[in-house]
Amino acid sequence: MDSSKFDRLARMFAAQPTRRNVVRGLFGLAAVKVAMPTASVEAACTEVGSDKRCRNADDCCGDNARCRNNRCECKSGFRVCRQDGKQQCFARKTDNQHCGRCGRRCKNGQTCIDGRCRTGDGAACTVRGLCGTGRRPCCAGLVCRAGQPDAGLGGCVPA
Repeated sequence: MDSSKFDRLARMFAAQPTRRNVVRGLFGLAAVKVAMPTASVEAACTEVGSDKRCRNADDCCGDNARCRNNRCECKSGFRVCRQDGKQQCFARKTDNQHCGRCGRRCKNGQTCIDGRCRTGDGAACTVRGLCGTGRRPCCAGLVCRAGQPDAGLGGCVPA
């Protein structure tokens, strides 16, 4: 709002208020409120194992966490590791970023199989297509997320 509009608004409130001036002032204040930038605070997700309560799985950090008894915990087959500054759930038997333990990354050309980074035939991996229980794991840089991976109905997507 420029200074002349502000001065006009101030004079209007200083004078004897009429209904017309009150309405103008209210609309002026509403316009100022709309024009002012507001800081939007994005709600942070609830970390696995935190004391913060959750209502549903969408409140929990990561795709592999669930809300149970108002607390975020890992889904079956997943374990907690810290990534991107948050406690999240990973399948350490097949996750190329947390293979066997948190933070152990498989090198290019290797794939995490049963918690160990492997190369060659033992590392037969898939870039596209189904993944999950009983199927080949996703190649390095990909994770099994689409669909229902635990039921063998998932797909490899970029990590």
